[in-house]
Order: sequence, then C-alpha cells, then structure tokens
Amino acid sequence: MTPMTPITPMTPNSSIDRIQDFPIHWQNPSYLSPSGICSFMRCPRHFCWSRGFGLRPRSIEGLEDPFPNIALVYGAAIHQGMPFARKGLLEEAMTAFKETWKDYDQAQDPKRNQLCAGLIFHEVMEVHQLSQFGIDVIPPPKSYGNREDLSADEFLFAVDLGFSRLFAGKIDAVGQGQGPDQGQDQPSIWAIEYKTASMMGSSFSSIWEGNPQVVGYSLALRIALGQCLGTVIEGIHVAKTLSDIVILPIYVSEEEQDTFRRQIGWIDQMISHYAEEENFPRQITGCGSYGMFGVQGWGLCPYRFLCFPKGGDDWRTNEDLFEVSRHDLFQDWTD
Repeated sequence: MTPMTPITPMTPNSSIDRIQDFPIHWQNPSYLSPSGICSFMRCPRHFCWSRGFGLRPRSIEGLEDPFPNIALVYGAAIHQGMPFARKGLLEEAMTAFKETWKDYDQAQDPKRNQLCAGLIFHEVMEVHQLSQFGIDVIPPPKSYGNREDLSADEFLFAVDLGFSRLFAGKIDAVGQGQGPDQGQDQPSIWAIEYKTASMMGSSFSSIWEGNPQVVGYSLALRIALGQCLGTVIEGIHVAKTLSDIVILPIYVSEEEQDTFRRQIGWIDQMISHYAEEENFPRQITGCGSYGMFGVQGWGLCPYRFLCFPKGGDDWRTNEDLFEVSRHDLFQDWTD
C-alpha cells in the first residue's frame, strides 16, 4: 500500500488566525441582526470578516458579470414597490421599482424586468383586494431621513434583550389586524416580510417555521409594541409570466420567542469570547453547500480566499478581492 502523503501545514502568515494580524481595524459589532446571527452560525470567521472587518467582495472588471447579484437587486426593487402595490397604486409601485432597477434595465433577463414587475404588482393588488386576511400596515414610528435603501413601510428596530449587544434589524412592514382564526374584536400586531423566489409550492412554504427572521421579528415587536402574534410571509413568485402571490401567516409562541432570545444571548457571549481571544475559528461546514449536505442558499463562502490562499500564497495576494463597506443600520435615524 502506498503511504499517504502528509498534509503540509499552512505557514503562519498564509491566512489570518488572529484579528490583530489584519491591517483593517476590527470593530466590535454593537448589535446583532437576524442576518448577522445566521452569519455567525454558519461560521464565526465569516461573521468576523463581514461584520467585524466590514469586508465585501469587490467586483473585478473583466471577470464579473456586468449585472452582478441581479436576483438580489430585483428583489430589492420589488420591495421598493410593494408598499404602493398593497394600496392599489400601480403607477407609484412601478416608479419606485424603476428607481432601484434603472442600472439593470438592460440585463435582458426573461423573468426579471419591468414587464414582469408590473405583472407582480398587479397580482399583489388583486390578492390584497380579495384576501380575507385583513392586515393594515402601520406607518413606521420614526423618521429615517433620506434613506434610499429603505422602502416606505420599513420598520427599523433595536431592542435591549439584556445582553452586551442590541438585537436590531429592519422589517419590511408592520401590520395590525385579524388572523384567519381570530375574531373581529381581537386585532393583533404582525411583522410582514416580502420574499421573492423562483420556486413556490411546499419547498417554499415549509421553510419558515423557526426561521430567525420570523421568530426574531415577532420577538422584537413583542418588546417594542407590547405584543406580536407572528410574521406574515408574502411569497412573490419570480417568473416569465403571471406570478403567484402566497400569503403565509406564521404564528410564533412566546415560548419560541424566549428560546430564540436565549440563543441570541449564547451567540453574544461567544462573539465576546472570540473577540477577547482575537481568534474567530473557521467552521468547516460553512465553506460551501456541500459541507452542509446541500443546504439551499449556501454557495461558496466569498471569504475562502482569505482563509485558504491559493498555492500557499500570503493572504495579501487576495487583498484586492475585497473592499471595506461598513453599513450603519441606524444612519440618519432621527426622532
């Protein structure tokens, strides 16, 4: 039998093992959001790169698609138009959509374009006119200044759960009304989330129980507004022809909310521990979907070039693949 070739250990400077070795200043995050929680649970080092150092993959001219992240941009553009479509204002919905989509209008994507967006908004209007699930959107309680990244109904929150970091984020909309099993004299608070997806059916409707956004948003609203029955997912089918709109009310119990709160506390403690040690470990299953046995939505980690420089090169060889972009969720937040 041929003996196995021993694995050559990485040289000390071939990857970043301690945050003090990186030339960009580490900033200890002051809050945790649902997406930040998912980032940490995927891989603590992923959280370190994205939240602590604020690194974002940079588009390399000549190598990248001229319309990068088209699905994300289309989803964001649809989000901008949804507050108006829910009110039956098709022209205003299209105007809001075009403002976000203007740089991608020449992409020639058969299911992501102005025509398909118009069909989506028209279907949203019809669904809400006929729906028995009556929920009226509550205007956001604060003014967020001139924030182009927020739609008209988005609700920013930051709540103190008793840990060293706030739990914070933004909800597409907050509504008040009756659920399908409630009487007319029992209005309740609901979080509302819009989700665009290329596939609907059971694969879409079955993934929201226990979702960090679904549970986390209801927890935040329970603290901020006194009560919250759950989160309504409005699924928007991205297709070449007429789109389906699926309304999924997800009830969240106080027990689920309290369990989620304790999980946030554990994550908060672990982040503080890793920051004190100046070493965020790499989670081997977080590098790509294969390690998670095909978990949908997890492609290759964009920071893998920092953890595993090619050919044993120093990590600085890949420094130009990233840029620092620290997004402040609460910029221009005024009373």
